Amino acid sequence: MALCFADFEFTCGGNITGDKVELLSIGLVITDDDAQNVLDTFYDTVRPIKHPKLTKQCRKLTGLTQTIIDASFDAHFVCKKANAMLDKHGIDNILVWGNYDVVGLNATVSNYERLSLDCTPIERTAKAVTNVQDIVMSRFGTKDIINVKDLSSALDFVPDGSFHNALVDAQALQCIYSHSLRPDIGCEKVYSLLSERLELKRQREEEQRKAIEERRKQVIDTMTGKERELYDQLIKKGNKKGASLLIKLHSKIEEGYKKLPEGCDIVALNFKSSEHHTAIKLIEKPKFIKPSDGEISYKSYHYEDKEKMIIESFMSRNPSPVSKVRRKKRIRT
Repeated sequence: MALCFADFEFTCGGNITGDKVELLSIGLVITDDDAQNVLDTFYDTVRPIKHPKLTKQCRKLTGLTQTIIDASFDAHFVCKKANAMLDKHGIDNILVWGNYDVVGLNATVSNYERLSLDCTPIERTAKAVTNVQDIVMSRFGTKDIINVKDLSSALDFVPDGSFHNALVDAQALQCIYSHSLRPDIGCEKVYSLLSERLELKRQREEEQRKAIEERRKQVIDTMTGKERELYDQLIKKGNKKGASLLIKLHSKIEEGYKKLPEGCDIVALNFKSSEHHTAIKLIEKPKFIKPSDGEISYKSYHYEDKEKMIIESFMSRNPSPVSKVRRKKRIRT
């Protein structure tokens, strides 16, 4: 039984959301049942009917030009040609990587239906799509998801063109699938790629941790006496969440002060709907207008000094931060 590996490219960029994309190109690779020998290939570009003009992002990503798209047939005609090739080889399933292809094809169908155009060939193509991502990765012994470009490159696939070309990506998928049928050959290379990714992730997390720690120290150094006293008390009692919230509030209020005229009267809005977060807004008192009852609930305070604002904003979210910690300790013992 023949296998069909496919990739579909869609419009993107601008105001084109996921539910409004349109088919832009189709690439198919037909092979024997062990995905080794290529029996046939298909590639064609598609002219969108809703947004036929390509965005800059779309041109850059796919390498397609407006001239090529303008000279292309619509999705109805191109899908009909692709379906004819599937019939020729007796193929019912189109194997793809991920679930976006069927989403994009269904969005294309919806665009045709809105314009009362025949979308039967597109619907047939969409119904034949089968996502093999999970089953292939399980053959490699992992649940991690890797994109076609990175995974096929790790398996020594050399593209004849650039990725995000529908035919190139379909050929890359064939390479991945064929290796998954011979895990003794492919697993070691996949594990090596995953190890590299884990190491990069660990390095990024360490860099992020160091940056957060440095920022925390900088904020603590700028705290006033009462703020630092409260912070030290929270740390001593093991209330790390409270200490983190105090730091976030201090930072946000400091930034808010910088944006307002020096010496002006300030109203701080502490939003009740985010009691465990730092949802706070600072505005000049003359510009303050009380929200209507239907709007988000909040606590509003007028402050004469920044220190008072920070501490009371914190207390509005943590009325008894110390007693909470003590209560938790009693429960644990």
